[in-house]
This record gives sequence, structure tokens and C-alpha cells, in this order.
Amino acid sequence: MDAAQTLQKLMRFLRGGDDSWTLRAGLFLAGVALVGILMIAVHMAAGLTLPAPWGDEAYFLWQARGFERWNDFIAPEIDPDRPLLLLPYGYPLILGLIFKVTGFSLEIARAVSLVATLAGFGLLAIAMRTRKIAAVSLILIGAFLLNGHFVSMANNARMEAIMFAIICAALLLVQNQRHWVALGLLGGSAVIHPNAMLMGAPVFFYAIFAGKLWKNWPNRTGMIVIGIGVAAWAAQALYIFTHWAAFEHDLAYRMSETTSANKGTLEFGGWHGVGLASIFAIWALAVWRKVPVAHLTAFAVGAWLMSRVREEQWYDVFNDFAYLLAALALIEIVVKQVRLRYPGKTLISLGASLALVAVAGLFFLKTGRIEGPKGYLQELNVDGMVIADDVPYFTPEDRAVLEAYMNGIQEDGLTTVELYPWGDTLLFPENDPDTVRFQIPYFDPDYVASTRNWPWGYGPTYGETPTVYILRTSKYQPRWLDERFDRLMKRASERSGGREPVVIHSRDDTEIWYAFPTIAEAPAAP
Repeated sequence: MDAAQTLQKLMRFLRGGDDSWTLRAGLFLAGVALVGILMIAVHMAAGLTLPAPWGDEAYFLWQARGFERWNDFIAPEIDPDRPLLLLPYGYPLILGLIFKVTGFSLEIARAVSLVATLAGFGLLAIAMRTRKIAAVSLILIGAFLLNGHFVSMANNARMEAIMFAIICAALLLVQNQRHWVALGLLGGSAVIHPNAMLMGAPVFFYAIFAGKLWKNWPNRTGMIVIGIGVAAWAAQALYIFTHWAAFEHDLAYRMSETTSANKGTLEFGGWHGVGLASIFAIWALAVWRKVPVAHLTAFAVGAWLMSRVREEQWYDVFNDFAYLLAALALIEIVVKQVRLRYPGKTLISLGASLALVAVAGLFFLKTGRIEGPKGYLQELNVDGMVIADDVPYFTPEDRAVLEAYMNGIQEDGLTTVELYPWGDTLLFPENDPDTVRFQIPYFDPDYVASTRNWPWGYGPTYGETPTVYILRTSKYQPRWLDERFDRLMKRASERSGGREPVVIHSRDDTEIWYAFPTIAEAPAAP
């Protein structure tokens, strides 16, 4: 094979040709592997700093540990008497089953998110492999997956990464005309996060208007997937029924808190409205030009809806995902028109594809949806959080000093500790709740939802007065938490009888732990 033939085969691959399968598959896998390796490297670099252990992780993981230990979702750290019923239990169940094999670990929980993100990327890449812009789409997808929101999602023990993988699987299924299986998967995954219903709704309407449902009734696989989803919801309903009073209380609280947090964010106006209108415009263009990318816009609408649930970084990733899908759809529409105008002109269509990706990349770079190469990683910033430099977030020495202090302040054989930030409680995976019990109460009788006046930023804090309050400052905590931290210091001082904080440990001039014992006879700091 001479150079001209090799180049010709390469061009056919780049424009999505059907011959030379081995070459296409090899280049495709090389591109996927490159992005995957970069994602793993960034995840390892992020460690415990992007994000630092988060309060939400404490809620989910302590419940998962409860399932690991006692096959129930009651976590003594949150409430020793009843479960917290703010969200379905799909995610704590998944992690609890994993912990039964691996043992309880924040690092393992975060690794699950990384694996899920990588799986989602692989499934999305497979879906795009059969498109006319197979190669160039990998460039744009990879750039998005290395932005701050995706990095943070892949390094955080929350449900978004698993939901991302499920959504990408559903997109691939829809593209392969497996609509019932996709809808069953999305419906069942709502037990992991109810936001899956927001994704399922536009996909369902797309399938109806495209005439995909009534012509293709679910096969055996579809029935199995739907059956598993129904069973999952039945199990969740049974658990709710057995804890009905707690469910009523928690749901009412959650709705009031979410409504207050989202005042103004669910509006369809402003730039968010422009974004949604743009997605619908791309859909209309796809229908008009008869380019089969309407399913991409349906998923883009679903991702956009998911992003509007709350103004938080965990939801921003789906906003990015919406615009990624919309951009891929638009690029394919334009490239098809170029190919119709210049049939057989491989270099022209390839040039158009690369030019469109470059324009899209520049636009998303300027709007902050993808990261620039200059200073990447160390200058990565997500909501005030950065990658660690020369100072570690937590060391074995830190753990030893804090454990010694907490065990030395026991009252009646038990130390109760409110440790802030709450996510740091997960850095003590071997902790025995019968000896040292962390308190992470969610509900505060003094809390007023309309003011969002909670002291730390993860949720209201009150509960019973602990044996000791321990508060930590760190260079890796977002600076927007400083004001809330000051209020928390004041509150801890008041509830410890007006005591001044005691520094029980410090390191590197930036990592400092303060204690406010509430018992009369408190031991000296180590």
C-alpha cells in the first residue's frame, strides 16, 4: 500500500467511511484511550482538593456505610433513630453494595464516579463513532470532559457521574432504535436521582413524535429493563411506606429549601432562555434538512432541564453537556450540507469539520465551558476550588492527632463531635460510632428557608449539643465559605458557654483545626 492509498483510507475514516474497519477502530480506540488517560491523570492530581471532601458526600456515604454494616440506610452520624429521606436510595445502595466488598472509603466512592464518567465518555464516543463527524467529535467531547465541571463530577461521591453514564447509555440505545430500553433505563434510574425524569420527558416526546414507540414495542430486553425499573421503584416505595412520617417531614423540608435556593433560577429568560431556544432551533434545522440528529437535541433539552434544578456546580455539568450535544448536532448538519454541495471532496468536508470544531471550541473556551491549555490543571478553578500544590489536604499525622483528641475527651464512654466541614468526617473511615460519633444533623429548628441562613453552606446545623465542636480552615476551601465559617465559630462559642477556640492542630500555616469543648472538664489540646 503506497502513501496515497494510506492517506485515502485515513480520509475515509475521518469522514466516517465504512471501509478499512481495522484502521478506523484503531484510531478511534487511540483517541478514546488518550482522553481516558488524561481524565485519570487529572483525577489523581485533584485528589482531595477538587473538590475538598463535601458535605453532600457525607450524607450519601454515611448512609451507604449504614447499608454496608446493617443492611439499612440509618446512619448514626446523621440521625441514629431514623433514615434521611430527602432523595431515593439508589445511589447509597450502589455504594453500600460496593463497600461490602471493598470496605468503606471516600477514595473508592470517588473512584466509582471516575469509572462512571469514563464509561459515559466511552458510550458517547461509541454513539458518535457511527456519525459523519466521528473523528472530530472526539476532539470536542474530550475538551468538555476535561473542563472543571466534569473533573469535579468525576472526583466527587455524588450521583451525577452515574447519571451521566446512564444518560450516555440511553443516547446510544436511542440511536440504535432501542427506544423502549432507553426509556426504561432512564425511568428506573430515577431511583438514583429524580432528575432522570427530566431527561426522560423530552426523550419520550421525541420518540412519540418520531413514531418510534408504537411501531417498535419493547422486546425481551426492553421488558427486563422496564421490569427492573418498576421493581426498583416498588422497593423504594415500600421503604418510604415503612418510614412515612420521616418521608413527609423530609420531603416538605426539601421542597421548601430547594424553592428558596432556586429563587429566579428556573426562569426561562436571559441567557438560559437563549440557550434553550438555540437547541430547539437546531432541532428544527435538523428536521428541515433531514439530518438524523434530532435525538441529540432531545437529550440536549433534557440535560438543559436537569441543569436548571439548582444553581450549583453539580448541575452545571449537565448545562455543559446540553451545549456539547447541541454543538455536535449543529456541526453534523452543516457538514452534511458541505458534502452535498461538494460530493466526493474529502478534504473539503474534512476541512469544514475541523473548522467548525475549532469555531465551537473557541466559542466554548471564551464562555468557560472548556479549559484552555495555558496553566491547565494548576489553574483549574471550580467555584473557588483549586488543585493542590505543595500542601496536602489531609495527612496521616492529621488523622492521628485528631483521633487522639476526640478519644481523649469522652464523656460517659462516648464523644459526640460536630466536625466542620462535614465532608472531613469521611477521612475517618475506621471510626467506631459507639466510641466517637460524628453529628451531621440536617434539620435546624431555627433555620428559615427564605434567608438560607445556615452557617456552613451544606445545610442547616443544629441537633443536640455535641461533646465538642471541631472547625477546620484550609487553603483549599472556597473563600465564599469564609463568612459562614465566621458565623459558625460564633455559634460554637455560644453553645460551649462562651469559650474561646483552642487550636488542637495546625500544619503548613494554612491547615488549622479549632476546638470548642462543651463539657465542663475539657482536656488540654495535644
